[in-house]
Amino acid sequence: MLIGHFKERGARYKIDVLVVLVLVFIPYLSAIFLSGLVINLYRDILSFFIKYITCAVKDKCRMT
Repeated sequence: MLIGHFKERGARYKIDVLVVLVLVFIPYLSAIFLSGLVINLYRDILSFFIKYITCAVKDKCRMT
């Protein structure tokens, strides 16, 4: 019964669904992508600080 109702609405309904899905998923995908970038950046900064601190403690530092 529902499928028949959807078929009566025609192609316009399918296009509306596609537009809604795109508008919903693009922010989610970009948020996931950005959070991945932020996590990588944070990890790089953290590893740099850990290297710096261990170097300062050992008192013989060769920064790369």
